[in-house]
Amino acid sequence: MREASPYDYALNLDRPDQEKPRFARFMHFLRVMSSLHIKRSVFFGSVLSVIFVSVIVIMLGRELRELIDAGFMPYDSESRLWAFVGLFSLIGLMAMASFARSYYVSLMGEQVSHGLRQKVFRHLLRLDVTFFEDLRVGEILSRLTTDCALLQIVVGNTL
Repeated sequence: MREASPYDYALNLDRPDQEKPRFARFMHFLRVMSSLHIKRSVFFGSVLSVIFVSVIVIMLGRELRELIDAGFMPYDSESRLWAFVGLFSLIGLMAMASFARSYYVSLMGEQVSHGLRQKVFRHLLRLDVTFFEDLRVGEILSRLTTDCALLQIVVGNTL
C-alpha cells in the first residue's frame, strides 16, 4: 500500500469513485494558472485574439455568400465591389488577429518557461550540499534547460 501524498486530493486519488465538485476543480485550475506566472494582460490578449479570429472566420462565410450573390446579379457592379472590399478587409483583419494570437501565445510560453526556470533555480540554490555530491551540476543544468525548452515549445504551440 502506498503512502498518501499531498497531491492525492488534486489528482482525485483519494476518491476515485466520486467526481470532484466543480468549485474544487475551478480552484485547482486557478492554483495551476497562478503558478504559471502568466501576466493577465497576455492571457486576456490571447483569449480575445482567439475570439476575434473565430468571429472573423464566421463573418468570412457571410461575406463569401454576399460575393456569390452579387456575382450573379448582372447589372449591380457596386454591390459586387463592396462585397470584394468587405471580403478583403476581413482577410486583412484576420491576418492581424492571427498575428496577435500567435504573438500572445508565444509570449505566454516564454513567461511560463521563465517562471519555471526561476522557481527551479531558486530551489536548487536552497538545496543541501549533499544533494550535489550524488548528482553532477552539469547534468542537472542540462536537464533543466532541455525540459524548460520543451515545455516552452509545448505551451507556445498548443495554447
